[in-house]
Amino acid sequence: VLAGVTCKPYVGLGGQIDILPPSGKIIYPDTRETPIRGSFVLQGSACDDDGIQSISVVFENIETKERSSAYRAEGFSKGDVSASWTIQVYNDSTETEPGHELVKVYPIPDGEYTAIVTITDKGGNLSTFTKNYKIDNTPPVFIVQRPSMSVDGSTAPSSSDPADGYGSTFSVVGQGGGK
Repeated sequence: VLAGVTCKPYVGLGGQIDILPPSGKIIYPDTRETPIRGSFVLQGSACDDDGIQSISVVFENIETKERSSAYRAEGFSKGDVSASWTIQVYNDSTETEPGHELVKVYPIPDGEYTAIVTITDKGGNLSTFTKNYKIDNTPPVFIVQRPSMSVDGSTAPSSSDPADGYGSTFSVVGQGGGK
């Protein structure tokens, strides 16, 4: 994971002076236009000439600017000058919207987000970098409305009218030809 990521101390000033801010990047996931569903793992790399103290990520909704709680990175030791880090983002539904039992509530709701990574070094210097993601946990909803009774225009519908069978079966063909 750290291939191509190196931290080089500034030559000539010794190890006691912290002159460079931390740096890093998100390596995984690289979703491009593919939305993220459910819980997921965020992985990246970081480096600093004085040693890394902490790495955290928050997700900011691009439209509303609302932010998630902070997620702390794991997989590295404080003081490492270069590190691979991992964050487990738990985004499974834990409840439903009051009054709408089919609408699930997620810690990070559906939308487009900027993942804001903050790296802090041992000297208290910090730097941030970002990457955008789409979160989409809501499956498509089909609402089929059609009277299933055979009624002529001169009578009012009643429960004794026979069902006509039209529209009682339908299929949806998705990507790849599956139903």
